[in-house]
Amino acid sequence: MLLAPDMLDLAGPMLARAQEEYGQILWTADWALMGVLFHGDNPSVRQVPGMNRVAVVLPMSGADDTDIATAFLAHEVIHCMYLAGECTPPMIEEGAAVRFSLIEAAAVSPDFAELLREHQTTGPEVAHYAEALVAVEWLLKLAPEAIRTLRAKNPDWKAITPERIKAVAPQVPAALASVLCEVREMRPDYEREMFLAEEARQ
Repeated sequence: MLLAPDMLDLAGPMLARAQEEYGQILWTADWALMGVLFHGDNPSVRQVPGMNRVAVVLPMSGADDTDIATAFLAHEVIHCMYLAGECTPPMIEEGAAVRFSLIEAAAVSPDFAELLREHQTTGPEVAHYAEALVAVEWLLKLAPEAIRTLRAKNPDWKAITPERIKAVAPQVPAALASVLCEVREMRPDYEREMFLAEEARQ
């Protein structure tokens, strides 16, 4: 495990840019982002045990690669836009996160952003992320303000329903609205399963 205070310094400006893309940020009941660290292989946002605090966990592969670290941080920052405890993000949130990681990566290195997009759409174990990205890009092509509008009254991504999507953007196909609101296991997270099992034993 490696603490990453420099990455935490980047998280604030990233959140501001995320707000421009997707609308308001809300941390309920004194929830806050406590830190960023490198650990293991799977990026995630994890609750600090016993506290209303979360930490962004980035894969160790990013510890020596700024491009990778920036892209993963940008993805996880989207999951920090609404903090109210741990939850499983819907596809619209995951797609928004993948899209934002590509935006942030392109600002640092356009060449890396192209490689990242290829990986995010064709790499192993990314099928759900690829579908989420395509769905969000399609939504925003049809209705560029849709996500900001949907999150204006309630910033909780899970409060977005197919009916609400259709209400703000009637041109969106029903099938697309449905996919955007699905909650899926995006990829196996064996490290998280081990972590939760250890917590349960204590």
